[in-house]
Amino acid sequence: MGACVVFGAGSRTAIPCQGVIPVSQYPSLKAKKVMSLLLGLGYRVTRTNGSHRKLECENRLAIGFAFHDRATVPPRALRGMLIDRARLTEKELVDLLWNGKAPGGGKSHA
Repeated sequence: MGACVVFGAGSRTAIPCQGVIPVSQYPSLKAKKVMSLLLGLGYRVTRTNGSHRKLECENRLAIGFAFHDRATVPPRALRGMLIDRARLTEKELVDLLWNGKAPGGGKSHA
């Protein structure tokens, strides 16, 4: 069992990884930042209706994104997008959110 680095009151904290990072450990991010992360993963906007956007990416599930840029995306919604829909692994998630690295070794342009 390895250690995952997660946020803890403004600092990085190592917790044991047991396959799933609890939602309580996910950060809240502004929608503009989340959109930037998703675009960095290869998603593209295929449809827009007001603040509602449909994002698609080859080999990943489509994501319905219904947040204004300045709105805060809650941790549960962030987990749904990145784990359930984008199919990131726990390691990829930690690298993306807490280490700023996009899957595949590149830097996220967020």
